[in-house]
Amino acid sequence: MASSINLNRQRKQRKNLSLEDKIDIIRRKEANAKLSDEKLADELGVDRSTISNILRKKEKFLQLHANANYSDLRKTRIREARFPSLEEALYKWFQSLRSQNIPVSQDVLRAKAVEFYNKAKESGVQLSNFEASKGWLEKFQKRYNISSKIITGESGSVLLEHVESGRTKLQELIALFNIENVYNADETGLFFRLGPNKTLATKNDKAKGTKKNKERVTVLLCCNAIGTKKIKPLVIGKYQNPRCFKKINTQTLPVRYTSNSKTWMTMEKWNEWLRWLDNQLVERSLLLLIIVPLIQMVLPSALKTYK
Repeated sequence: MASSINLNRQRKQRKNLSLEDKIDIIRRKEANAKLSDEKLADELGVDRSTISNILRKKEKFLQLHANANYSDLRKTRIREARFPSLEEALYKWFQSLRSQNIPVSQDVLRAKAVEFYNKAKESGVQLSNFEASKGWLEKFQKRYNISSKIITGESGSVLLEHVESGRTKLQELIALFNIENVYNADETGLFFRLGPNKTLATKNDKAKGTKKNKERVTVLLCCNAIGTKKIKPLVIGKYQNPRCFKKINTQTLPVRYTSNSKTWMTMEKWNEWLRWLDNQLVERSLLLLIIVPLIQMVLPSALKTYK
C-alpha cells in the first residue's frame, strides 16, 4: 500500500534557489513567524526540507549576502572561501591602506596574505596548505568586489578639513582686488614628440608599441580671471639656440623662450619671469595666484606688492 502511494505521489521538480531567493525566504519568515515552511515550499515549488535547511543556515546566508556583490545575488551557489578569517583580516588591512590613499598592488596583497597565514600557523591555528596563488587572488577580489584602477590626480593629498577654511580665505583675499586684476599662473610639461597611447587594431593585431620619445619643454601660462588679458607664454627648452630657431629672432616669437639643461622651472627662471611680468603690467594693484611648487621656489626678495 505504501509503495503504491509513493509511486502515485508526484515528485516536485528540483529547483535551484538563488542567494536573493534564500534571503527573501529568511526575511519573510522573520516578518511573520506564523508563516509555515509548507506554505513557503508550495509557493516556491520546492520541498519543505529545502525551506527548513535554508532557515537552519540563515546566519551563513545572511553573512554571504552582506559580502555579496550584485552578480552574486543571482547565483544559486556561491563558493565559500577556504580561509574566511584570513581573508577578512586581509580585507580590513587593505581597507586601512586605501583609506589613506596608499596604492596596493596584487603582489603586495598576495605577500600580505602569506604573512597573515604564516602568523596564524605560528600561533597554532590548524590551516590547510595556502599559497596565495593567482587563482585564489582572483576569487578573493571577486568576493570583496576589488578591481584594478588607474590612480588619477592628487586630490588624496588634500586635507579635507582645511579646504573650506582655505576657500573662504581665498575669497576674502580676491574680494580686495578688481577681478580683472586677479591673475593665475601655472606650468605644464609639453611632450611634443610623444605619440598616442591608443590605436585602432584588427583582432589579431597585438598592438605592440615602440619606445616613447619623452623629449619635452616646460610651458608657463598666465592670464587674468576673466580671460581678457593673456600673458605671453614662457617656454623653457633644453638648448639655448635650437636648430629650429636658426636665422630666427627669438624676440619675434609668440612666446618668451629660455633654456635649461633639464627644461625645468628653476628659482632663477621664476624670479626672472616675475621681474619681466612686473614690467608688462600697467596696473599697480594686482593679485597673482600660483600653485604650491612655484611658491616654494620664490625668494622673499622677488615678491612685490602691486599697489
